[in-house]
Amino acid sequence: MKRWLALFLLCLTLLIVPVKASGIDSWEIDAAVGTNGETKMKATLIIKLDQPVYELVFPLGDGARDLTINGVERRVKRVNGVPSAVLESETGFTGTLQFDLTYTLKGCLDPEQDWSLVLPLLAKGLEYSVEQTTFRITLPETTEAIPSFRSGYRMEDVDNYISYKVDGTIITGTVSTTMLDHEELVLMLETDPEVFPRTGVSGMYTNWMTIVAAVFFGLALVYWFFFLRWKPVRALPQTQPPVGLMPGEIGSQLLTHSPDLALMILSWAQAGYLTIYMDRDMAVTLHKRMPMGNECGKYEADLFHRLFLRGNMVECASYRFQDLCQKVASDRPRIKRQFAKGGSPVILRALGALAGAMVFAAMGECFMDSGIVKWLLVAVMGVTGIIAAWLLQEGLQSILSWKKKPGMLALAVVALAVVLGILSGCILLAVVFVLAQVLLGVLVLFGPRRSEVGRNTVQSLLGLRKYLRTISNKQINRIIQTDPGYYYTMAPYALALGVDRAFARRFSRIQLGDCPWLITQLPPTGNAKRWSGILRQVTRSIRGDLPRAVADPRPRRRTRYPARRRSSV
Repeated sequence: MKRWLALFLLCLTLLIVPVKASGIDSWEIDAAVGTNGETKMKATLIIKLDQPVYELVFPLGDGARDLTINGVERRVKRVNGVPSAVLESETGFTGTLQFDLTYTLKGCLDPEQDWSLVLPLLAKGLEYSVEQTTFRITLPETTEAIPSFRSGYRMEDVDNYISYKVDGTIITGTVSTTMLDHEELVLMLETDPEVFPRTGVSGMYTNWMTIVAAVFFGLALVYWFFFLRWKPVRALPQTQPPVGLMPGEIGSQLLTHSPDLALMILSWAQAGYLTIYMDRDMAVTLHKRMPMGNECGKYEADLFHRLFLRGNMVECASYRFQDLCQKVASDRPRIKRQFAKGGSPVILRALGALAGAMVFAAMGECFMDSGIVKWLLVAVMGVTGIIAAWLLQEGLQSILSWKKKPGMLALAVVALAVVLGILSGCILLAVVFVLAQVLLGVLVLFGPRRSEVGRNTVQSLLGLRKYLRTISNKQINRIIQTDPGYYYTMAPYALALGVDRAFARRFSRIQLGDCPWLITQLPPTGNAKRWSGILRQVTRSIRGDLPRAVADPRPRRRTRYPARRRSSV
């Protein structure tokens, strides 16, 4: 019986095969610490493997980059969330091997511990035990500070197993005990400002830049509360535009935009003062039908007179007409009795833009450690933040207008802020920037503080916009029985309010007649969706968005003196 038991134990012993490496015989660290805390690390290790291992993983620590293994550049990979050096072999690693790892550790200065040095000698997650650990650390300046150590298993008691020596700028030491697998060893050194100048550390100004940005944003909210605040508005049921309000004035009344000559021309054509012709090349000409009196106001009457000053037909591609469009686009909104006494939205937007500048500067400060290039980048990022904040505030107006370009620019700004936030490690700051600027844009969406008349105007236009976007088929059928041209009457208003496509979809089941004030050479159609596209193209052509072959180039200036002709011999 004893013989059988001994034989069984012998067989069991032969079946037990080691499944992991015996460990790392030695781990030598040579670290050169820069004035900004960036550390050049060189780790030389000798590892003994009892059986083939197809993947070796050596954790390096947070912020590791620029890795080389035995002189060959390698990419730092994240294993279990820790940047690591990973070696792979199809045949497997076995026996006693030596590896030389060189890499750079960024961010070894801890701002929460008075910018003390925190240097991982052994990073957390190493799967092998280490029999002998030695280190040599070179500091940028001499210090009298005494280093301390921390490990994963022994915590602060690991100091009892470490003997070290401080000689000027060099700290050398040896660990007299075996470091177990998955254990870390961190050196901590509280230093004087002379050792690590604080000006060369990336992200050291981020906190106070963020505080300054918050102050600017808070000032903007305070300014709005005392000088721009007015009662919130809601859309009032409205089936017709306010009395006397033409499509070209909607942008001025609702969003304090400049007058829109293209929409004015649509309203003039609708009122019977002119007829719009568009050929197959999308070129638009205006033909006067009758003079305009004072029923449209002196400003529009003067524009109409200037429009047909040289004849009863005007080509919208001509440079003279486009000059008139640009002049109207630069005119101030002609709004009366719409606003009460209060502040200016420009001041609020400027405060928001300054907050955006500080946010972008804070993100830019995280990209580099030191040097003049860093501060040039911070300045460029600050200017970019001002522009981004202004565009983001203005982009909200695209929701209530035909102008979609500001909205597209605002989306581009959001994408830029998110990308910069990810690259700089300040994604939360970027998200807060976007939300803050959107809030400021909402607060000044309708301009300064409104009077009671202005508040009613906004509510009526919002109600008309909602009505045109949601009008039912039953309402359309009832209206068309008495007004067959209702779509052509309201289409310019829908275009001015940015809901022309939604308004056209409501007429998808109705066959439209010919438009009485817009004549085209395109194939006839009774489809409202098609007419909506034609109407948009007409307004684009009036504004100068024409094919190059159609646009009328400006005439060249003649020289003062004509060129002399050569005499023929």
